[in-house]
Amino acid sequence: MSGDGAGVVDTDLKFEAYDNLYACDNSVFPTSPAANPSLTLAALAMRLATRLA
Repeated sequence: MSGDGAGVVDTDLKFEAYDNLYACDNSVFPTSPAANPSLTLAALAMRLATRLA
């Protein structure tokens, strides 16, 4: 995830190379966290839903 176009997705979770394609799962994490990521994924989903609304 990046804000300058150097990542796969931008800070709004939109893929840089595609129009209208968003990611909202563990694929936006740089590494797999040691703890359960459920709350982080829920926060990402809520953030993306707010941006798309």
